[in-house]
Parts: sequence; structure tokens; C-alpha cells
Amino acid sequence: MKIGAIINTYNRKDLLVRCIEYVFKQSYPVDCLCVVDNASSDGTPVLLSEKGYIDAFVNENSEDVLEFSKKVGSIDFIYIRMPYNTGVGGGYGYGMRRLFEMGFDWFWTLDDDGYPSPTCLENLIKHVDKGDYLDSVVVSIDDPDRLVFYVRKIKRVFGKFVAVDKKRYYYLSELREVSKGGVFFDASTPWNGTLLSRKLVEKIGFPRSEFFFYLEEFEYRARAFLNGFTILTVVDAVVYHPLTRQEDVRKILGFLTIADPQSLIRRYCLHRNESYVFLRYNPFSFINSLIKYTFFYLFYKPTYLGLYIEAVLDGILGRWGKEKKFIEAV
Repeated sequence: MKIGAIINTYNRKDLLVRCIEYVFKQSYPVDCLCVVDNASSDGTPVLLSEKGYIDAFVNENSEDVLEFSKKVGSIDFIYIRMPYNTGVGGGYGYGMRRLFEMGFDWFWTLDDDGYPSPTCLENLIKHVDKGDYLDSVVVSIDDPDRLVFYVRKIKRVFGKFVAVDKKRYYYLSELREVSKGGVFFDASTPWNGTLLSRKLVEKIGFPRSEFFFYLEEFEYRARAFLNGFTILTVVDAVVYHPLTRQEDVRKILGFLTIADPQSLIRRYCLHRNESYVFLRYNPFSFINSLIKYTFFYLFYKPTYLGLYIEAVLDGILGRWGKEKKFIEAV
């Protein structure tokens, strides 16, 4: 059983090195670690070279995809430098495709600003007989009981749509109480420590690079779920991660939770991708979101109403690529 890990990174060189170090500390070692660098401008390849992970000179201005490989201990280390920022979906998609071509059986995705506990992969491997889509629990670096991303079950609606339960779990201790044999079925919070089988990838393909970021992980999960794959979270497989940015979330009217990204590209991608995903996988959520955000932009942030309408229409029609004009705002 060949396992390849993929870390998608952009301008987080020190955090990336920390994540890499924890991959090398795993009690159940990976066979290969593939780092996909989305054209970082912070000296990422220089630091990786200083740490001994790559030997060759990396032309950071190259217009081609560059790939460097080296044996580091018992692990094959692959560094892929993208010529431009392909986003979260593009980075994971490229890395998974590369390892798929190399014949790997399992693909373990990790985020560059988090890091897995030393037994994370070992605890995931214990449950590979139960499903093809296994996820870790993502807890706060400062509070190991606090889930960085709340967990809730997903379910089928009318056979072809995906919905989520209202019940949310915010603490690992809560999740442990309701898990069975250390597993909480029909729930996941990708891409932080997600383990995917080759069988699943053969069936549903790779993450959608055109999403750039926001909801590409949930679109992929919905695809897996609707294709009959078992999705589960292993409560003893732990990934540590900073708490999410609270400035991007606000309440209006005392009860409506609103995502309010601070950059144009995040705002645009959120609404475009949300419209695409909801319309195809949960039309009820699409209608709810449309009403909620139309009200928000009309009465709270009318400056962005035009951008919101453009993003929603692009999501409905499946028009991609406009995020490039907002890249400088990332």
C-alpha cells in the first residue's frame, strides 16, 4: 500500500517547513511527500533548499511547471513549483494527479498552516477498511479540544442532493462521545489530513482547479458522497491548525451568519463557487443564500452589490477564470 502526502502551499514558508517536519515524524511513514508551491514569492524554495529538501536551483520566474525530487531518509520528496497561483483546487489537483500517475494507492492531503500529530496517519490507516474517504479532526493549536472547523453530518436529499444536519459539534470531546469505535460517519472537514483512496479518485476524478479557492473541498466531498463512497472522520487522527479568521464572519439582525471576506478575490470566489455548488448539490441552500446575501449587500454593503451579482451569475452559468483580475488583492 503506497501512500503519498500532498501539501499545497502559498507564501507560508516557515509554516510549510513545520508541516513537512511533522510528516516526517509520522509513526506510520508515507512513501512520498509532494509539495505543490503555488508560485510563492516569500523565498519558499530557498528555505527548502537550506533545509535540505531540494538541491537544485529553482528559477522562481519560470513560466513552466518545475519539478524536483530527492530521497530524504526513506521518503521520496517532490517539490513542484507552479508558474502562477492555481489556488487550492489547482494545487491539490495537480499534486494528486502527479501521485496518481506514479501509481499511489492512497492520497493524504495537508494544509501548509497546520500540522498532523505524530500518530495521525497511523490512526487513519487503522480504519481504511471502513471507507475510501477518511478525514482527521482539526483542532486548535492553542486548545486541543476546540475544533477549528465544526463538524456535522451530511445526508442525501431526494437521492441526488446533499444536505447537512443542523447539529454542529464544536469540541473534540463532544465528537468522541457520539463516535462509534473511534469513527464518526458521514462527516468530514477537508483538506486537513484527508485520506483518499485510489478507487475513489479513479471514480470521481480530481478537485476542480477552476474553483481557485472556497468550497472546492465540499464540491469534491459531495461528488464522493453521491457516488456512493463512505465518508468518515477518525476522532483519534488529529491535525493542529490555527483558528479561522473571525474577521471574515459577522452577524446581522442578531441571527443571520454572514461570510464577509476582506479581499475582493475571496468575496468573488466565495459567492461564485457557493452558487455553483449549492445550485447543483442543494438548491434549497442556494435559494436561502441568495435571499440572505441579496439583503446583506443591499442594506449593509451596497458597494459590493455589483460584484455579488456578477459572482452569482458566473456560478450559475459555470463561467470560470475571472478571479485572475482580483489576484493582486489576495
